[in-house]
Amino acid sequence: MDDKSGDKEGFTSIDDLQKRFKSLKSENKQLMQRKAQINLDMEAARKEEKQKLNSLKGTLFNQERKMAAIQSELEEISALNSELEQDFANEIGRKN
Repeated sequence: MDDKSGDKEGFTSIDDLQKRFKSLKSENKQLMQRKAQINLDMEAARKEEKQKLNSLKGTLFNQERKMAAIQSELEEISALNSELEQDFANEIGRKN
């Protein structure tokens, strides 16, 4: 297309605008791809965090069960110890 107006800047600025548009469009596409990748990475991190949290909850539950079993065993031992101390006190009392 010939510029019959004699104004070459009209074509230069349109050409510049087209180049700028193409450049912005390309950058926007790259940003959208980067955003999509970040979203995928965030979702993967959330899933990993959820799995770790569930694993820690399971570990905590198991440790609490073990602690309750040990506490119960300790209470039984304490009760037997009290009985033995009472028996010992009774034996000492009979010998005196």
